[in-house]
Amino acid sequence: MRVAIRLFVPALLATAVPAGADPTWQRISADDGIEVDVRSAGDVPFPEFRGHVVIPAAVLEVAAVLEDIDRVCEWTQRCAASKLLRRLTETEVVFYNRTEAPWPASDRDAVLAASVTGLPEGRDVWMRIRTSPFPFPAAAGTVRMPYTRGHYRLTQSERGTLVEFQLQTDIGGWVPLWMVKFLQKRVPHDTLAGLRARTLAWRGRYVERVQRWQQAAAASALSGAVTGLPRSLTPSVAPPR
Repeated sequence: MRVAIRLFVPALLATAVPAGADPTWQRISADDGIEVDVRSAGDVPFPEFRGHVVIPAAVLEVAAVLEDIDRVCEWTQRCAASKLLRRLTETEVVFYNRTEAPWPASDRDAVLAASVTGLPEGRDVWMRIRTSPFPFPAAAGTVRMPYTRGHYRLTQSERGTLVEFQLQTDIGGWVPLWMVKFLQKRVPHDTLAGLRARTLAWRGRYVERVQRWQQAAAASALSGAVTGLPRSLTPSVAPPR
């Protein structure tokens, strides 16, 4: 069946390419302000996808929603579980995610690591996601996904925050071909629609978190000004123990 899925992928990609776009990506939907593209992922049978949406909110407001790992299922469709397992640093975490799969397929789960860059400045924030070896058992009746890599990129724009959500994953095991076509479109679209709705509905609930990031940016700028060095050259000082 994995062979059948791989043979089916080119048919899914046979759509028009928007003018000026990367020809490796194929546009499969543009609905409700959300664009979704796919491309072949090489040896991985499930196609890589990405989605874009503009959210009329500040970059750090959107980032705060994404960072609240334990509440992701409240705004993400087909999310059965999302749990923070360990916070490694202020910007690095390990978390568990379980995704509901339509019948007759089994649910999928994964242990993932996320690292965030660009938070203090709040103009170009990346949340990079990848499979983690952190030991956490698979839930009964689920299939553990062996490979996941992707990102959220939040970029400041005139209309708010441009969000790019891109994901490449090996979902593992058997899935029917109709489900491949369904998921490659619905997962990025529904995830970005949920993120947009949540960000706007919860404005003001992450004030302390956003202020903490803004204060870190101000402190970094002040440190660079005091030393006379660019911030990228300013040595970091470990806090006293």
